Amino acid sequence: MKVNKQFYKSFNFYFYSLFIILWFKPVLEAENLFELTVCSIFLIGSIIAVLWTVFKQPGKELELNRVFYKNIDFYIYIIVTFFWIIAIPKASNIYEESICILCTAIGIFAALRILFKK
Repeated sequence: MKVNKQFYKSFNFYFYSLFIILWFKPVLEAENLFELTVCSIFLIGSIIAVLWTVFKQPGKELELNRVFYKNIDFYIYIIVTFFWIIAIPKASNIYEESICILCTAIGIFAALRILFKK
């Protein structure tokens, strides 16, 4: 995948980036598992949307890999990403939180790559 060199001209990039900023604090301050789940879903969705904007090539649409379910790596990335999401509120300091969030984003990106791979 190549970076869309014109992504900064897209309104969606800034719009979705704002959502990342807005949902980051509620994830860290969630008081129960339900709040954490809801806020994490919105945060992860925002991260996916930003990555989608950055890597979307003008004039090219990504096609769904119709046999993604046959790739065992897809399921592994989904399961591991789920556990990283659970680990975010249990982190004891900002470094551990950063690592958990980074690994979550990497897992999501890897699963999306398999999902849209030709």
